[in-house]
Amino acid sequence: MAAPPDLAAMLGGGPGGPAPGGGGGQAGRAEDPQFTRLIKTAVDALRQASDTGEDDADKQLAAECMAKLQALLGTHQKQAESALGMTDVHRGVRRAVRANAEGAGGGPPGY
Repeated sequence: MAAPPDLAAMLGGGPGGPAPGGGGGQAGRAEDPQFTRLIKTAVDALRQASDTGEDDADKQLAAECMAKLQALLGTHQKQAESALGMTDVHRGVRRAVRANAEGAGGGPPGY
C-alpha cells in the first residue's frame, strides 16, 4: 500500500517534499551535514593558533572567535534537539550516559 501523496511529500518521497541536499536555513530542510564539522575544524585551528601565538591581542581575538563559534554550535545543537522534541529529561539522560561511558572506559554499566 502506497503512502498518501501528502504524507509522501512530508517524508520527502513525493512531489512537494523537501529538496535533496537541504540547507539554506529554510524550515523543513536538513542542514548541511558538514556545517558542524567545519565549525569544529575552525575552532581547533583557532586554538592551535592561540597556543602558538606570542601576541596577547591575537590570543584574545582568537579566544573571542572560539567563544562565538562554540556558541553558534550550541545554538544549532539546541535547535536540532528542539526539532526532535528533546526535553531537559532527554538531555540529562544523554549527559549521564556520556559521563558513564567516559568514566567506565566506554562500556555498558556493570562491565
